Amino acid sequence: ALAPPPPAPLGADHPRAAAGAVDEATLARAFAIANGSREQPDALRPLLAGGAASAAMRGGMYDSWTLLHAAAQKGHAAHVALLLSHGAPTDAANKKGDTPLSKAVGRAAAAASASAATPPPPSGHEEVIRLLLRAGAEPCAANLRGVTSLDLAAGCERVLALLRAAPSLAASRGEGAFGTAAGEGEFGAGPAGDEVVAARVAGAGGGAGGGGSLT
Repeated sequence: ALAPPPPAPLGADHPRAAAGAVDEATLARAFAIANGSREQPDALRPLLAGGAASAAMRGGMYDSWTLLHAAAQKGHAAHVALLLSHGAPTDAANKKGDTPLSKAVGRAAAAASASAATPPPPSGHEEVIRLLLRAGAEPCAANLRGVTSLDLAAGCERVLALLRAAPSLAASRGEGAFGTAAGEGEFGAGPAGDEVVAARVAGAGGGAGGGGSLT
C-alpha cells in the first residue's frame, strides 16, 4: 500500500495556521489510520474530538486531501461511515478537484475492469460509494480536467448502477433517493436519469483510472 507523503510545513497564510497552532503529529496519525488497513475506525474517535483532526476533514493537508478522501480511496467503509457521522463534507475537493466519491469510484471501476472475465464480489469501495451517495455526494461533480464520477465508471455497469441511484439523479426521474418512491429498490432506473448517465458516459471516452497515491 502506498503511504501518504510527509506533511508540508504550513505557511503563514494557510487557513489552519491562521486558526491557531495545529498538532501535525495528530493530523499525520489521523491520516495514517484513514489510509491504513490494520487499524479499526475506533482509533480515529479520540482524534476527531480535537481541532487538528477536525481541520483535516476540511482539507488543507496532503495537497488538500481530507480524511474522507483517504478512507474512500482505500475502500474503508467503516472509517468513511465514522467520518460522515462527524460531519466530514462529501463535496471536499483536493488540489486536482477530485472528491472522495470520485476516488472510490475510480478504484471500484478499476478493480472491476481488471477482473472483467470473473467479476469480483462487491468491494469495500462499492459500500463506500453507497455511503457517500446517501450522504449527498454528487456523481456529476467534475474535477479540474472535467472528469466526473460517472466518467470514471464508464463501462462498469455495477458501479454505474450505484451512481444512477444517487439522490440527484433519482430526483430527475421523479423518484425518491435510491428508487424508494418508485418501489424499485436501490438500483431503480428511469429514462430521465438514464439519459444523464448515458450522456456523461458517451462523452467520457472510456473513462479514466482513479488509483494512485495521495496526490
